[in-house]
Amino acid sequence: MNKASVLIVDDRPENLIALEATLESLDCDIIQASSGEAALELSLDLDIAIILLDVQMPGMDGYETAEMFRSIKRTRNIPIIFVTAICKAQQHMFKGYAAGGVDFLFKPIEEEVLLSKVKVFLAMDAQKQQLKQQSSLLDGQLRELKQRKAELSLERYRLEKAQEVAGVGSWDLIDRENKAGFTAQCYRVLGLTDSENTQLSSLLSQVDQEARTVIDNSIRSFQQGEPAFWDIEHKITTQDGNEKTIRHHGEDFIDEETRTRHLIATVQDITELRGAQQQLMIANTILENATEGMVITNEQGTIEWVNRAFCELMGYAAEELLNGPIKILRSERHDAAFYRDMWETLLEEKSWQGEIWNRNKSGQALLFMSTIALVEGNQNEGTQYLAIYNDITDLKAEGSLTNYLPNHDALTRLPDHYLLEDRLVQTCHYAANFSKQVALIYLDIESFSYINQEFGFPFGDTVLQKIAKRIDSAIGYQTSLYRVCNDEFAFIVPFSDTGREFIFYINMIREKLTRPLHIDKHSLSLNLKVGVSVYPRDSKSPVDLIERARDALRHNEKEARSSFCFYNEDINKQIKDSLLLESDIRNALEKKEFFLTYQPKLNMATAEIEGVEALIRWQHPEHGIVSPINFIPAAEASGLILPLSEWVLDEACRQAKLWHTQGYKITTAVNISAGHFNNGKLLEDIDKTLKKYNLPAECLEIEITENMMMQNMDVIIPMLKALKARKVCISIDDFGTGYSSFAYLKSLPVDTLKIDRSFIKDLHHHKDDIHIVQAITNMAHKMGLKVVAEGVEEQEHCQQLCSIGCDVVQGYYISRPEKADNIQGLLDVAYISHLSI
Repeated sequence: MNKASVLIVDDRPENLIALEATLESLDCDIIQASSGEAALELSLDLDIAIILLDVQMPGMDGYETAEMFRSIKRTRNIPIIFVTAICKAQQHMFKGYAAGGVDFLFKPIEEEVLLSKVKVFLAMDAQKQQLKQQSSLLDGQLRELKQRKAELSLERYRLEKAQEVAGVGSWDLIDRENKAGFTAQCYRVLGLTDSENTQLSSLLSQVDQEARTVIDNSIRSFQQGEPAFWDIEHKITTQDGNEKTIRHHGEDFIDEETRTRHLIATVQDITELRGAQQQLMIANTILENATEGMVITNEQGTIEWVNRAFCELMGYAAEELLNGPIKILRSERHDAAFYRDMWETLLEEKSWQGEIWNRNKSGQALLFMSTIALVEGNQNEGTQYLAIYNDITDLKAEGSLTNYLPNHDALTRLPDHYLLEDRLVQTCHYAANFSKQVALIYLDIESFSYINQEFGFPFGDTVLQKIAKRIDSAIGYQTSLYRVCNDEFAFIVPFSDTGREFIFYINMIREKLTRPLHIDKHSLSLNLKVGVSVYPRDSKSPVDLIERARDALRHNEKEARSSFCFYNEDINKQIKDSLLLESDIRNALEKKEFFLTYQPKLNMATAEIEGVEALIRWQHPEHGIVSPINFIPAAEASGLILPLSEWVLDEACRQAKLWHTQGYKITTAVNISAGHFNNGKLLEDIDKTLKKYNLPAECLEIEITENMMMQNMDVIIPMLKALKARKVCISIDDFGTGYSSFAYLKSLPVDTLKIDRSFIKDLHHHKDDIHIVQAITNMAHKMGLKVVAEGVEEQEHCQQLCSIGCDVVQGYYISRPEKADNIQGLLDVAYISHLSI
């Protein structure tokens, strides 16, 4: 066993030498520290049995050091004996005990007393270490027992996992007992709880009457010694009100070893299977009755399925086409290069769209507007191809293809919003007949206007063509894609589940579409916003359904982190309110309704205003002064935060230059939004603004919140270093509310920490807040950082912060935020003389 360690802490070297000489006779390691800070640092790396701590030391005294030990999880249980020359007055001893001490030694120290007390705590530490070893030994034995238990239950686990994978549960009944045993998967399938595993009544109470009669009769036959068998499908209603379709199979079985008769039953939830079969049947009905000709082939070009419209177009019976080669339809009007280009596009983009000539059974060549999509199956199924044909021969021959194009987008050749409405009417009609749902999905390419502005409209058209092919490929052949306007697309998912599986389906499509798009030498990463409305939940009118999908999309565009959004009744109001607020913000920028107020920051040592923080306000023509909390979130969601942030920076620098010209040596702090940091223009904007007003960089202070810094460190830290190189002051706002640490701060180019107001407001009531502010202040000072306390609203706050050593205070007790003219008078005098501190 390693020797125990005794840590002695004293700022006088002679005291350390004397204490170590006294303790040399003990079987322990003696460790010295000359300050509270050094002791704390040593204790984080070493295992300490007991601490002998001097009370009177410069910097952190013994009581403060003890409190810090108690605030750290690793050191809070180390016994501390205070060594002091202070008198034995009770108030001093009570203070020591409150700080976490367990005993006192008074100078001059009696060696026998010192040795006896240290021996006691060393013996206690030895017992603690012995208990740890015994605990470790018991843990090892417990692990062995658990391993044996795991091995014994392995076979049962394998059975349960096999049932879970197969989605099959089981229950059994022995001889004449009415006590059933259920597997874990059986509980899940039937929606039962473990407490119900002894009674069949829990199961049978959920089964419909017809099935219950069959099962009851079989159980009765089993209990009478007769053969029992059933294999049925039935409905159950689970305890949470969900209805399931169950396949239920049961038969009697005799154990050959024990000759015991069992009734073994299996249950399988086939709700999704039956639902999928019904959806497939309905989808097949839609495809079979579609006006477009459709054909599916395998990888070898063998026809596997055709719809009625295709047979009518080509003049063949279905039996004549199935299992035959698709090549029999070729018209010989296209050369090899045409088919080579078509296949290259199809394999790269997973779809192809264009005009193609085919020949019908009578030999007539027909021109089709065709879309071919690649349908990837699993390893056993292979790949299939779905082709959709619209006959445009007559339109082309008459030179009137333009009669076709009004209902199709000229750029992407996708059907337009008129055909979307027509198809939605048909789909909702089918859904109504089968009591199913229809999801209408609207998609929008985020920031597409930027692509047009940056690369030009021809490049943007190419992006739309490429993304249209990707979407068409991603959504599969079960539905059609529509281009409804500009960069918005839509498609219909008939009879879809709007729960977890549907969300997974949408996210899978988004993931495919957000893969980099390579055009010329450019690689673009696009993001899609998705809005969803559901028939008949949101509306039974196809026209209203379209509007509500678009409403959901617009609502989603306001949410910075949202991927998709379903329509609900509240969205109309939310959209109207947000659009109105966004419009008001735009007008306010144009009409210069925004203005800045400035809140002074008071230096506690010089009694002077050393800086101000610029705070934006809005003079609304109808609502008066509007607080930032009511319009900043809307500005961030709409992208207006960037021009707003640029205006604040410009206006604050303009005013700072005026003060600088008048001889005031103060800094002006500006809060920078995450959007301004992330758009890559912040450094350029700051350089341009400083140059515009010829403002020294040290007159500007940039404030960034702790949470923003921790969430975007890879982006923000290089920018902070660049700002620091320009001599711009940097402050971390709301410190203490996020997840940063002083270890991170060591590597950051930061000048100031602003302690969050939540630690200040109850400073004179809660001792914990005092300790936290004291610790932050001490550590910040050790790192050479200035500390600002914000939210100072009472005299007691100032008094506490002054005693703690806080450098700067800011809050209503000093001054409310005021316009620049009203701040002027505070800059001319030593302001602290007006306060009671």
